Amino acid sequence: MSKNLARESPYSERQADVNLKPASIQNKTKYFLARIVFISIMVTSIVAFSLFQVKLYSKVISYRQEITALEDTITDFSIKNEELRREAEVLSSPARLREEAERLGLQPSDRLLKIPLN
Repeated sequence: MSKNLARESPYSERQADVNLKPASIQNKTKYFLARIVFISIMVTSIVAFSLFQVKLYSKVISYRQEITALEDTITDFSIKNEELRREAEVLSSPARLREEAERLGLQPSDRLLKIPLN
């Protein structure tokens, strides 16, 4: 009978509760650590992704500035090209060539030369 009384005594229940508490604390600690690890991984991933996005955006800005500079250069060269084309038209006009020839003392020839294309 004493064995039955010992099993049913309040002291034996308290001792069983004490044995259960460390297991539940260990489970809570494991769960807490798992949450901390998961949150750390998520925060690290978000920071890494954000840094990657900032890097890409800075490249886009750099390329946009380079494109703008190249467009300005193209515009400048187009203007200069147009000026040179007009100057070439003026310099190669028949009236100007005739004036330049007269200034140099050249006279038009009365003879007509035919050059064969063989």
